[in-house]
Amino acid sequence: AVVIAASDEGDDKDLSASKSAMEDDCHDILQYRIRDEHDRTAAVKMQEAHLKGRDLHGKAHVKYHNGRPHQVNYTCHFDRKGHIVDSSYTLH
Repeated sequence: AVVIAASDEGDDKDLSASKSAMEDDCHDILQYRIRDEHDRTAAVKMQEAHLKGRDLHGKAHVKYHNGRPHQVNYTCHFDRKGHIVDSSYTLH
């Protein structure tokens, strides 16, 4: 199960997207980027997500078809409408 924690800090009151929709979008872009930049067989499973303002950050697990699994720290930045404007990740 993915843990999503919301923060009262920041300007998330203006955010029109739900946290679960933001998590889904972040998962999709994270998986797309890892497949594009590292290995097309990557499968990303979100483990935790924390929302602070318009930034969603947390940890995920990445499995490859013929490789060892990795942990990922990620951040997705959203605009006021809930669309991703930037993302970053670090594989461990």
